[in-house]
Amino acid sequence: MKTLRKALWMLLWLPYLLVHPVHGQVTEVDTTSKSTHASQAGSKFSVGLDVFKNIPLWLQGNKAPIFIEDNGTQHDRLILEVALRKKIDEAHHAVALLGYTQLDVIHSRGTQDRNQIKGWYIKGGKERPMYEGGKQAHIGLLGMATFCQYHTYLRYSGPTYGDYTEHRLINNIGIGAEPYFAFDFFPDSRWMLRWVTRLNFHYRLFGEGYTPYYPGIGITTGYNFTMSAGTTLQLHY
Repeated sequence: MKTLRKALWMLLWLPYLLVHPVHGQVTEVDTTSKSTHASQAGSKFSVGLDVFKNIPLWLQGNKAPIFIEDNGTQHDRLILEVALRKKIDEAHHAVALLGYTQLDVIHSRGTQDRNQIKGWYIKGGKERPMYEGGKQAHIGLLGMATFCQYHTYLRYSGPTYGDYTEHRLINNIGIGAEPYFAFDFFPDSRWMLRWVTRLNFHYRLFGEGYTPYYPGIGITTGYNFTMSAGTTLQLHY
């Protein structure tokens, strides 16, 4: 009889003994999950891709003017630019850009006949909202390092014995700074469209020759020191 009473007593307490540890474990996991989610929300990170810089050339039939003295035109231009953006505190984001550019510049007159251009660049810096509490308008400053390779084809007219042609390979290395303004649009919770307007200042440390288009800078009008401006759109995830 005593054995039967003990068995019934254990059956009554068994659900409580089983449920109590499980309930405690579930509560602990939920707390950790919320903490992890809050931590991720505090360190937002996005990856972006430029979605505009190639479009103007395509719309002009792969022939865009470069507006220099010898009337050069751009052909077969391809720009690949990836942007990385990470929130570092409530007021600042760290920003980095990695880019690659290639194109041909054809000259209708003058000694230069053609330039084949390839180049890589990296930019990095910080940005902050334009006003306290703002989430869409930002201003920032990036430092940059650039590498540009020019295959320059020269043509010297020779009416008597024919034209003389020459090919030169020139490597250029430069540094610079780029202040910019960015305005963010939010199509949904995961995607962001970013309009960026920038002004950059670039100085060539190594290399020679006139560079009508410099990767990471754009169309240039100077020799070693150049300044250029532009605007574009980035799609971030």
